[in-house]
Amino acid sequence: MATRLTAVAATAPPAIPAYLKNSLLDVIAWSFESMASHGEKPLHGGVVAEARDIDFELVAQKDKLRLYLRDHGKKVDVSTATATLTLLNGTDKQEVALVPQGEWLGAAGEFRVLKGTKAVAVVKQAGKTLTVRFVLP
Repeated sequence: MATRLTAVAATAPPAIPAYLKNSLLDVIAWSFESMASHGEKPLHGGVVAEARDIDFELVAQKDKLRLYLRDHGKKVDVSTATATLTLLNGTDKQEVALVPQGEWLGAAGEFRVLKGTKAVAVVKQAGKTLTVRFVLP
């Protein structure tokens, strides 16, 4: 008994018109931009990250750490706040208590601050706790 085989030509999916491709790329780019911070620039030479509409700027140096808080560009009163900052370098971990020091939360000492250091700040104020993450340049 002879079996009959039929050749089926593989067809490529229909091409997406250029104007539609560009629109899709614009939507994707806009989505990523909207997930980023408000676009706040560092005012003190640090790294900016956002959590719950608050901008945090971490200024990390080998001998001091400062954490500034802004709410829509306005300074946040940190006089009653506390924070714990964890610095991570590979398997090395350093935890530092940050306390109010004028307009920022800060600490002085010796800190292992390198390019690529990851930092996690847990900030407590008025019964609320916020966690924010940074990667140092």
